[in-house]
Amino acid sequence: MQEFDEDCSVVVTKFSRQAADLSAVFLYKEGLFVRAYNEGAYGFIHQVLACKPMRRFVKSIAGDRVVCGVPFTVVAALPGFAQASQLDALTWRWPLAEPVERALYEAWREALPLVMPGVSVPTVEVGDAAQVAPNLAQRLIDQLIQFNLVNNSPLAALNLVADLQRQWQEREVA
Repeated sequence: MQEFDEDCSVVVTKFSRQAADLSAVFLYKEGLFVRAYNEGAYGFIHQVLACKPMRRFVKSIAGDRVVCGVPFTVVAALPGFAQASQLDALTWRWPLAEPVERALYEAWREALPLVMPGVSVPTVEVGDAAQVAPNLAQRLIDQLIQFNLVNNSPLAALNLVADLQRQWQEREVA
């Protein structure tokens, strides 16, 4: 993901900007997606559009952060997007109806599982075969969402698609 490749000052700026203004969500365009971080992710998910958050450890800041993201086309089509002010070519400030309460955000953040870099998500044994397909589908979607088009070649994108197809086909064979 792009945020791991950014230098520490860019990451800290994103986090501190959001922490200083809990009355809005700061959205950052990264590739085809728009992402919100920490308190902004909480506000976005609870007041704008429900999506899946991820809590990840960021080595450059020696701490964790929460991120959520959706395709830019989805966000741009939302009725409230017209209220968002564009701060620069890749950043928007979307005002919230209610400011994020830091205590609620902190409790929510702590409840999210922490993903460490380089650690694969453990596979869960599920007795009900009907649950395997949705779990695999979600993992494949997560892999696709995490792929950064800006920092990868067309060949890497084709390899990702081939790998995702292979994983899905292996599920059908099993």
